[in-house]
Amino acid sequence: MFLSRLITWSLVIGLAILPVSQAAARTIEGVQFPESLRAGPREMNLQGAGLLRYKVIFRGYVAALYQQAPISPDTNGSQDKARRLEIEYFWDIPANEFQKATVEGIRKNTDAEKFESLRDQIDTFNQFYRDVESGIKPAPPVTSIVLFCRFF
Repeated sequence: MFLSRLITWSLVIGLAILPVSQAAARTIEGVQFPESLRAGPREMNLQGAGLLRYKVIFRGYVAALYQQAPISPDTNGSQDKARRLEIEYFWDIPANEFQKATVEGIRKNTDAEKFESLRDQIDTFNQFYRDVESGIKPAPPVTSIVLFCRFF
């Protein structure tokens, strides 16, 4: 339960702080994030990076958000753009903890009827989680995933 809550809150808080960080190449807790990186033909620039601490003492992870163009305040980040989130964990986390945290988070934020209507999609999504070992384990460029997101 503790680990599940740690994962849930670390993802929520970590993602919330990334966009407000100043964009520039940086090193956080010894982890270097370059100013830009390539994913296939797409050049993406660092938009922000941060360190998540749990209960002030425990380091959870450092992460950096990359995307093709900066987030502009007038569009509230709603443009379709390639985005990449680089995360270096300081703890090993089994896939089933991510799965439990996902189910718990969606259940807390939807009513029972909506949750049940999403159940098959949640189960499909949860199949993509893998055990995480501390440190960055980048996928080879051919298998890298670049997400095209629309935020509403």
